[in-house]
Amino acid sequence: MTRILALVVSAALLIPAPAFAQSVASAVARPLATFGVSVRPLARAETPSALSLSQLALAPTLTAVFRPHPNPLPQAGEGNRRLLRGGAAQPLTASVAFDGGITAREAGFVLASPATEERALPLSRPSRVSGMLALAAGAAPVAAQGAAAGAAMPAWAALTMIGGGIVGLMMLVRWIEGSVTVQHYLARRRWITDSGKDWKEADEPTRAAVLAHAEKIVATNRAGRAESWSDVRRMLTFKREKPSGDDSAPLSIKSRPLGLKSPDKPGVETAKAKITFADVAGQDEAKRELQRVVEYIKDPEPYRKLGAKGFRGILLFGPPGTGKTLMARAVAGAAQATFIDRKGSDFVNKYVGVGPDSVRKAFSEARGDGKKPGILFIDEIDAVGKARGNGEGNEEYENTLNALLGEMSDPKNDNVVVIAATNRPELLDPALMRGRRFGLQVPVGRPDKEGREAIVKVHSKAMLLAPDVDLGLIAKLTPGLSGADLEEIANDAAMMAAEAKAENVSMAYFRKAIDRRVIGHERKLVMAEAEKAVVAAHESGHALTAWLLPGADPIRKITIVPHGLNALGLVQTVSEEERFMYSKEWLQDRIAVALGGRVAEELVTGEQFSGASNDFEQATRLARMMVMKFGMSPKVGLVSYDMDGERPNVGRAGSQRRQNMIEAEAQRILDEQHVRVKALLTENRATLDRLSTALREKETLREADLDALLPPRPAKK
Repeated sequence: MTRILALVVSAALLIPAPAFAQSVASAVARPLATFGVSVRPLARAETPSALSLSQLALAPTLTAVFRPHPNPLPQAGEGNRRLLRGGAAQPLTASVAFDGGITAREAGFVLASPATEERALPLSRPSRVSGMLALAAGAAPVAAQGAAAGAAMPAWAALTMIGGGIVGLMMLVRWIEGSVTVQHYLARRRWITDSGKDWKEADEPTRAAVLAHAEKIVATNRAGRAESWSDVRRMLTFKREKPSGDDSAPLSIKSRPLGLKSPDKPGVETAKAKITFADVAGQDEAKRELQRVVEYIKDPEPYRKLGAKGFRGILLFGPPGTGKTLMARAVAGAAQATFIDRKGSDFVNKYVGVGPDSVRKAFSEARGDGKKPGILFIDEIDAVGKARGNGEGNEEYENTLNALLGEMSDPKNDNVVVIAATNRPELLDPALMRGRRFGLQVPVGRPDKEGREAIVKVHSKAMLLAPDVDLGLIAKLTPGLSGADLEEIANDAAMMAAEAKAENVSMAYFRKAIDRRVIGHERKLVMAEAEKAVVAAHESGHALTAWLLPGADPIRKITIVPHGLNALGLVQTVSEEERFMYSKEWLQDRIAVALGGRVAEELVTGEQFSGASNDFEQATRLARMMVMKFGMSPKVGLVSYDMDGERPNVGRAGSQRRQNMIEAEAQRILDEQHVRVKALLTENRATLDRLSTALREKETLREADLDALLPPRPAKK
């Protein structure tokens, strides 16, 4: 029984007093005659009291154990007393008397562990006072027993003193964790240590951030405390109380067993992820490819039976907002696997060894005990996986990349599938892109019309839609937009409907949300009537040119209401079908529409204005692409050159003569289209004036208005 009690005391004190616990544990292995201590009259000291015993218990190196000591011990000396003052004194003999205010001859308190095992527990003055008060209450019976010479300290008295010490230390730790003052002080000390500056040198934003972080720590510590005995009983029995409301809400102390990981821990999700392939729309090809990964993770035996080794890494690449992160979460949810979420920048650190260590920790979390599949998702992997040898990296960066390569090839990570996402796959190191690392590369592109309709359907599933909402029309009006853009449009439409106190979300709110996303927010800008007339003529020139050219896209909206930062007016066109390649005729018509604004200005006002600068940028870029990229210039020929702003690929035009030839051909294309548009608008001058007048009056014209104002469109060739 005595050995069991000593072992329990050792385990209980392992955190607050490691050296004391180690000493008790070592004493358990020795023969133990009795669990009592005989205290003889003190040597040159007064009768012990509760206060002196508390001082004894608060000695910085509390490493005493209970066991008989047959040999007499030396009296307390100056060398022994210095231990009480906080010094790290070496033992005077193999068994040294316990030092303190009541050091006695032949005392049963002896040092049982060498100095190398002792660890001091430094306490601040408030901490020592709090602990002293708690220990004094527990040490009162011991003081009464030791008042008479020769009195014996029974086991219950010794256990009472130890229990008081445990309670005192628990109270101290609880106070430190929940004290705003202490946490503010610790936060300031951490900042001073990290920055090497004095706290007085910190500016106000830095001080506020440091103190806010400390208060967050206090709130977290206080939130984890038990509030009643029922909480304690629930912790000990590991009973889970289902929280009210949303199942995804973080579990509180009343609904989460003590010691279990919280599901809201950053970067870690439980095996049952809430997102599955049912939540992913518009990416059917990618879903089919990743379904193979899910089937292998759930049941790898049929694959292994035929010699398949499974998947090491999957690279998802494509434009931003197309759902790469969502796809990775869906794989984890469908496979019921542990999902570890990391960003590529999490592994980049300027301190030596931190980056590789972060990589190893991430794989360790995903690996677990090796019996369960895990998925490690690394978003924006180009932050840590760029190609080496281009002069942009450093030694620590390469060490981190080497650690990632090593972990992906390590056999102990056979149960881990690494899924990475990037917008720039061409930047990645070839060692990452090879087989058995990121050998499976899945493109995640922008959705087509059917995909956009499915995405809007998913994001509007919980919305109260009006009967006039046409999801197919929404998809038609949003060509080239990503899934994230469509989600933003659906949310913006619902927000505007709620702000207007509407009963449901109508198509008008969706149209306005599309405009805000595609062409920008409307600006309240007061223009003079003369400038308003110029803008109306300019936009009418764009619109009439697009209407009269058979190869141009249909017009959806024309407005002289300013949008965004720079647009004083605009003409919005929408393609009737998805385009994946462009004909020479379509490109020429596109340039002609861009030049129509300047031509209309010249015809109506006889002046030239600066508002056409953006039109010229678009037209010039298209003309240069026809010459430099698409081989549509008979003079330059079937060649391809790198354009300004592009990453080096095939090279630039080498000679000055070749560059001059390219510029001359681009200018020729622009001049030809300018002549074409001027003739077209001159012939239809009356229609141009009628459209410009209607636009000044209404400010915004849509399809129905244009059908009433303009002649029938010419048929396509």
